[in-house]
Amino acid sequence: MPRPTVIDDEAILTAARTSFLERGFSVTTAEIAKSAGVSEGSIYKRFGSKAELFCSALQIPRQLPWEGLLSEVTHESDPKQVLLDMGHALISFYREHIGRMLKIHAHLNEILHALPPELPPPIKAVSAMTSIVTEQIAEDRIVSQYPETVARMLLGAIANYAFFELMFNYTPTSPEEYVEQVVESLWNGIAPGESE
Repeated sequence: MPRPTVIDDEAILTAARTSFLERGFSVTTAEIAKSAGVSEGSIYKRFGSKAELFCSALQIPRQLPWEGLLSEVTHESDPKQVLLDMGHALISFYREHIGRMLKIHAHLNEILHALPPELPPPIKAVSAMTSIVTEQIAEDRIVSQYPETVARMLLGAIANYAFFELMFNYTPTSPEEYVEQVVESLWNGIAPGESE
């Protein structure tokens, strides 16, 4: 007797992600199943509903790529290098995930019940980055009265690159050069100066 075919959830999620990103929520589960090489019933057995499949396929990872970097920041860390390291991790993340975020937002009413009841990753990123900036300000390594604004300036500028790349295919510089330019511009406004 032949062994039953093992159906890989990741194969289903990959096919669903591609289909949802190309065609939105209107793609049928039958089309996704065909693309994944499984039966439509296999999809519902694993994911329960089209909305749950949509959320699973397009979800932002629970472990964000920059969380490890944040845990490595110490009192001796160079604050400008921290911003550069964060910027490079962020640009990779946003270039991969901003399209997913836009699709989720576009179909929020259809999938609201399937979304996890936790803070979205971008809000977590603002909170984590604000904590780091606040610590650096307390140690006089960054000068600003507005730690959350500094955090959001970095995050927003990085997300802007990915958004323009996705929406308009606009990339006048490489992602690496852009991060360096953003951090240099931001650093010029928050670097501690020479005491007079």
